[in-house]
Amino acid sequence: WNDLVQQEIPRVQEIASTAENELNEFEEKVRERQTLLSRLLDSLEMEEVEVSRIEERLAAIDEDIQRNKDVRTLRQLGSRQSSSVDDGTCPICHQPIHDSLVPLAAEQAVMSLDENIQFLDEQKRTYQVVLENARRVVDARNRQVRVLRDEVSSLRDNVRAIRQTLISDGRL
Repeated sequence: WNDLVQQEIPRVQEIASTAENELNEFEEKVRERQTLLSRLLDSLEMEEVEVSRIEERLAAIDEDIQRNKDVRTLRQLGSRQSSSVDDGTCPICHQPIHDSLVPLAAEQAVMSLDENIQFLDEQKRTYQVVLENARRVVDARNRQVRVLRDEVSSLRDNVRAIRQTLISDGRL
């Protein structure tokens, strides 16, 4: 401790070249960290958009499930009982009606309402897991951004301190 107290504090003019080198190093670190921060922010934005898309998809699946359940309830209550449409025939022109947009092979069949509801429930569970993972990624990315912002702020403080030292009177 006594050695430290007795040691002479260097003057600005004596440490100017060292301070300039340190300043250059800190400025380079700031640029590197800012570039990295910019990339992280771009990634964060894309990941947040992905979370939003998954949430929209889940909302659409919920809506599809509810519609199918409503149709199933109506059918169970007797709506359109023994309708020719249910048999795959148009009630007006009596031509065949297909339940799919693409022709099906003879052994293929359209899913029943219960199968469709079950399929949508499975899809919903899958998307919920995907959403949970996407949210975890966003949270982790947010933590990375906060840490990097703190680091950039600290580096900028060092740059300001060194600049202040360099512009002060050389005799100090």
